[in-house]
Amino acid sequence: MNYIEEEITLAELAERFLNLNDFNTENAYDMSNLNIEVLSKNLKSGKDEYKKINNFLVKENVPFHYSDGKLEGTAKHRIIENEKEVFLENHSDFKKIDTEMKVVDIEVEDNENYYANGRLNHNTTSGGKAVAFHSSIRVRLSSAGALKKKDFGGVDNIVGNKIQAKVIKNRLGPPQRKASFEIFYDSGIDNYSGWVAVLKTYKFIKVAGAYNDYELLDADGNHKEDIRFRASDLPTLFVERPELKDAMYNNLCQIMIMDYQTNGEIKMDDDIEIDESED
Repeated sequence: MNYIEEEITLAELAERFLNLNDFNTENAYDMSNLNIEVLSKNLKSGKDEYKKINNFLVKENVPFHYSDGKLEGTAKHRIIENEKEVFLENHSDFKKIDTEMKVVDIEVEDNENYYANGRLNHNTTSGGKAVAFHSSIRVRLSSAGALKKKDFGGVDNIVGNKIQAKVIKNRLGPPQRKASFEIFYDSGIDNYSGWVAVLKTYKFIKVAGAYNDYELLDADGNHKEDIRFRASDLPTLFVERPELKDAMYNNLCQIMIMDYQTNGEIKMDDDIEIDESED
């Protein structure tokens, strides 16, 4: 794959790739499918790296702005210096300019920052900073691939998308959890295929050729019945056997929901694996 590197303004970025030159109407424009990357900084490693631009944002015009002669921004626009964020209105290099300014920004994947005019800028989250700050949970959705189905002529048609959801902020429980699910254009989210995938991963469901085997237990945890099924049969099976749906749902809760412990199950000297690739 070939890459082209160049320096352009945000206005040029919008006009060239989004055919956008209206910066008076507030909106968020999805750029994730364009695979355009911007120079960013990994604040954990301290290394510069390119990261994908997810959204181009047009915000409300402001009656005045701040400038250092190169970079222009709103009073609450943030730049990162010495590993700290500072508002332009509080930065000694920036002076207040009493003229109206159109406001645009970009949302950058993972690192949430980008270089512009020699400064490391903190990016904007779609919906504005207030939504991101006050929300209890933020989930980032990204495409993990297209779902294809052959038509009568043997040609692959795209019928949906596989989506990965990652909890990047959670005041109600542990963050950084991930889940994948499929969305079909004609019917919406295929919820139960996600159930099957997770239960297979954690060995609650065993694969038997084209079928799946599930051990149904009673309320005391004793073996009750072995159930063999196809994943496509689950919606009907759940209607006929609601106790099966309850059992699988309880398995999912057991797997995915982390209970806060008061008995110190995880100790400081336990062997904990550190994955530095995770953000």
